[in-house]
Amino acid sequence: DSLQKLFMPEAVRCLQDLEGLLPQIGHRKNESFLEDINHGISTLSLTPQSVEEFVTHLQFMAVLNDRQDDMQNDYEDIKKIYELITSDSKN
Repeated sequence: DSLQKLFMPEAVRCLQDLEGLLPQIGHRKNESFLEDINHGISTLSLTPQSVEEFVTHLQFMAVLNDRQDDMQNDYEDIKKIYELITSDSKN
């Protein structure tokens, strides 16, 4: 009982620190994700003008295809962070 009383203030402080960091972490991860998405969109929207550009375009599409699961996981992580932030603000 006394040990719990000893550690309780530290646990509360750690939780408060984490709650303060979540918006920053969410923002950074979201910005990085958006940069990645925007880069992909701008690259894929270019029309290849030569065989070399077409090959590069196909290679980029293959990389995006390989990264699809990772990108989905990044999205889910960001979503969970913002869900935590909004659930904390409701409590």
